Amino acid sequence: MAVPTLIDELSPETIGEDRISLALVAGLAPPRAFAPVLVMVDYERCLPEGVALPLELLIAAPSAGNVIRRVLRRAAPRVIAFTPREGGLHGVLVRELAHNRWVGKLRIVVAGDPMTAG
Repeated sequence: MAVPTLIDELSPETIGEDRISLALVAGLAPPRAFAPVLVMVDYERCLPEGVALPLELLIAAPSAGNVIRRVLRRAAPRVIAFTPREGGLHGVLVRELAHNRWVGKLRIVVAGDPMTAG
């Protein structure tokens, strides 16, 4: 049986892994601009350690500067709801800010027109 080294305890190989699962809620209409989008968050792959707060939530729309950022300090969400203001490819990211720095990512194609500069 191998004895773990100090480096393995301080920085295990699992640091930064994609262990938070994100998926659109099944059975709803396809995502579209100006309609709520629901994303399920599953932490099962984070066991047995579990996910540690704080978490960061980033939702990025196609237009530059159209980003939502939240730091979640009280509870790990099971569902994320947001309303896109434009169509196109949106990215959703949930990640630990410390602990094992685990992450979850989802790309969502939203129907509708892109924002125009004006």
